[in-house]
Amino acid sequence: MTASSRLHNAPALPADLPLIVRGLRVGRGQKVLLDDMNWQIAAGQAILITGPNGTGKTSLLRTIAGFIPPMSGEILLGDSRFAPHQPDTPLRLSYYGMADGLAELMTGRDALLQYVKFRGGGRTDPVNPEIDSPEIDKFSCAPFLDTEIRHLSGGQRQRLALSRLALDLATTEKRYLWLLDEPDSALDIEGRQVLEEMISDMLASGGRVIMTSHQPPDMQFAHRVLELKNTRQASS
Repeated sequence: MTASSRLHNAPALPADLPLIVRGLRVGRGQKVLLDDMNWQIAAGQAILITGPNGTGKTSLLRTIAGFIPPMSGEILLGDSRFAPHQPDTPLRLSYYGMADGLAELMTGRDALLQYVKFRGGGRTDPVNPEIDSPEIDKFSCAPFLDTEIRHLSGGQRQRLALSRLALDLATTEKRYLWLLDEPDSALDIEGRQVLEEMISDMLASGGRVIMTSHQPPDMQFAHRVLELKNTRQASS
């Protein structure tokens, strides 16, 4: 049964309600980047956002995440304003961006365990074996998990940051909205396959994913491709 049919055949749980972008204007400062955006994404669906640099891909994700306010318009979960940072939100937000949010003086292991503690799931024992398990270590971070993050390469940091998504998959007591800003930018073919598999698993659990990418829009998980253009128009 699809997410849309569940909405019609049974009362929807709050997390199953559509996430609706209505009349949204996105900007940076006083500059309008995107105007009059209208679309929605249901539980179990994904949107792949493409387009040249400067067309507003990152700003759109940050607006949905609540990091910057919209210039106008609204973002709704069903009939209510989407408030991703409220503790009682039924749709839990994970944001992956160019700034990975990893503390320089922490080890990779400590960073992942801190994330587990923040999410409220799992143990906080520093020798927690689950961090090293194949279910979590999908990006082969084990060789540098006990190295301070300041000593890691850019590629290693990216793999470590993406491993937090595997922790989301391990704690799916709530539905998730993944906002991923070019998470495949430095991944090899194998890494991209792992990422796509993780996204497919999240969608299968009833989560939803909005992802930007410069890669060709041929990813199997995408239910819709939203192409941003320099004219502030979007097509799909």
